[in-house]
Formats: sequence, C-alpha cells, structure tokens
Amino acid sequence: MILQVKDYLPSLRKINLISYRQTQKLLNKNFNLFCLQKKTGGQAESALKIINKLSNGKSFFVNCCDNFSIFELKNFKSLKKYSDIIVFSSGNFETDSMTRDGSWVKSSSNIIKKIFIKSTRIGMSKRVTGNFYFKNKEIFIKCYYEAFKKKNKNKEILIDDLAKQALKMKYKVNTISDKIYVNMGTPKLLREFNFWEKYFDVR
Repeated sequence: MILQVKDYLPSLRKINLISYRQTQKLLNKNFNLFCLQKKTGGQAESALKIINKLSNGKSFFVNCCDNFSIFELKNFKSLKKYSDIIVFSSGNFETDSMTRDGSWVKSSSNIIKKIFIKSTRIGMSKRVTGNFYFKNKEIFIKCYYEAFKKKNKNKEILIDDLAKQALKMKYKVNTISDKIYVNMGTPKLLREFNFWEKYFDVR
C-alpha cells in the first residue's frame, strides 16, 4: 500500500517515511526511512520528529498511507497562495459517517469554519482524508505545542488537532476536496476494499 501511494507522489527526491523500529530493504530503497525506537504520544509527535529536520520556510505535505485520493492540482496551486494550512477533505462519507473513526470539516468557499475531531458526521461537513499541506515547519511546531498544552493525558495528538488549533490561532486554514477518495484506514474499510478489488479482478 505504501509503495502504491508513492507512485502518485512524483518527486525528484526520495519521500520521507516514518516507521516504528522495523526496517525493510524495500522501504529503504524507495524512501528516506526514519525509524522510531520507542513509541511516541501519537501521530503528530511522530511527524514532528522528521519535520524538525526540514529547512526553515520550506513547505511540506503530511500524508497517511492508508487511503488513496486524487485532487485537482490547478486548484491546489491556487489555494496554497493564500493558505497556511490546507486540509484535504472528501464528500465520500458513506462508509463511516456514523462512526467516530474520522474527523470532519465545515467550510465556506474553501475556508474552514469548524473542525470536528473523531466524531460522527455533523451537518454537511466533509471527511478529513488524513492529508495536509503546511506552509512551513514553524506553523506545525507552534500549533503542536499549543495543542500539547491542552491535550488530555490519555489522548494522542493528531494532525487534525493541529489544524483545529491553527484556527484558534488565526492561521489561514483552508480545505480542498478530493475528486476521488478511497479510505482504507480501519480494518472494516480495508476488508471492504480487498473484497471489491478481488471481485473486480475476477470479473
């Protein structure tokens, strides 16, 4: 799945990938692999380990490897000119809108008004896909430490939390809607994907 996603992230350089302890030759060959030797406090802290190594003022993406999405590049290039953070979202919500597995955004003209973390779908909100654009690492770090101050002791800090914190800090947080989005982020959704992939392969 990781290698499949890589094929849709064209780059002249290797993509940075964070892994926990285990290394594989296949991953080492295709990525700049950073192996964490101990568990972190969650998704955002894991990302922070590598983001600290980026150059100041350099923009970057944070992508998860358990979904597949396609978006309009022209729209993205236009939106990033006036964005500090871009949250990728999708109107494809049927598979998990009644669970608390996902986060959701309410927006108007691409401007995010509210973010719901790990909840059922509220109103006409769109599903957060788990992919994010940050204008620079300073924004990520400031939002992380503000979110860290307020975090529940037993709750991990998600990148979603940083976007929500950024709204409170008056950063420009916008969203772009994916044209195609396939979510494989839970065991149930992965089983469904595998079933339909095999079904259509047979036919």
